[in-house]
Amino acid sequence: MRAGVGVSSHPDGDRGGPRRSPDGHAGHSYGAASQQYLDAIAEVDGYVGQLQAAVKARSTYSSEQWSFIVTADHGHTDAGGHGGSTPAERSAFIIKTGPGITKRTPAIRPKNVDIAADVLATFGVARPAELDGRPLATASTDPFDTMVGALKPRVDESGIPASTLGWTKSMPTGWSVDNTGMGTGGVTEWAGWTLTDDDFWTQSQHDQTREANVRERGVFAVADSDEWADKTHTGTFSSRITSQPHSVVGKTRATVSFGNHYRQEGTQQATVLVSFDGGAFRQVASYTSDQIAQVASVPVTVPSGAEQVRVQWALTNADNDWSWAIDEPQVR
Repeated sequence: MRAGVGVSSHPDGDRGGPRRSPDGHAGHSYGAASQQYLDAIAEVDGYVGQLQAAVKARSTYSSEQWSFIVTADHGHTDAGGHGGSTPAERSAFIIKTGPGITKRTPAIRPKNVDIAADVLATFGVARPAELDGRPLATASTDPFDTMVGALKPRVDESGIPASTLGWTKSMPTGWSVDNTGMGTGGVTEWAGWTLTDDDFWTQSQHDQTREANVRERGVFAVADSDEWADKTHTGTFSSRITSQPHSVVGKTRATVSFGNHYRQEGTQQATVLVSFDGGAFRQVASYTSDQIAQVASVPVTVPSGAEQVRVQWALTNADNDWSWAIDEPQVR
């Protein structure tokens, strides 16, 4: 027998969750750094404890599998309120206990959309293709996520806290960046394709649609000519990132897919190219308009007898224009 339960905790009192305390709007009224907010969380924690105790007291508990998920729909500022673009306001905790869950904070943090996928998986229900999210304990297969331990603190981005680790020029095994056409100078963190994460990238400049990059998670790749140009530089932003080889043995067609968050401006060019068995790169896709929080799917014809393909993303001829972020690249 399998059973499950979800507890939606909303100590700021917007909707849902227990509201027995007169300080039900603790988050809004007093802020996330207040004692009142801590008291509201402690109260909800007590209710969850009572529920867990009741479940464990069931005569059939030993033959059942129970999962508890506690979450909130958004975060708060320390002073109170929400609705802005800061990381604290755009994030929320997800706490789960149950089969297969260990007490740890994953290096690649889950998202709220993962909760629905997790519940469906718990009950053996197939996840609809159009549903975002993945079960909470799913291991990442994204090559960029393997570089989470290489993320470094700021250099030129003085507005980002020094304690925030969030960028690196190191690439996954088999990946490379070609900055042959890059101008000189500019902001160090964004000189050519960079691996980064949401906390670091969105804090580089608020309210320029970086916060809308919601389908990319963990570590992702960014070419950001706008931020690069915030420091004295010469020339234009022209950089290419190339994947490791992927097998296409026996295939006549392949599909290149990736999380795609692109903003078009000026004369910048965004192209996707492929190379088979070390041959010349040829263009298979380009973008001339915004692609906000999309999942791109690019069909590719495989030449007869080809064994390997490498994929390249090129942002060129840009100068204080916009940016391109990609994530979870796959060839299938």
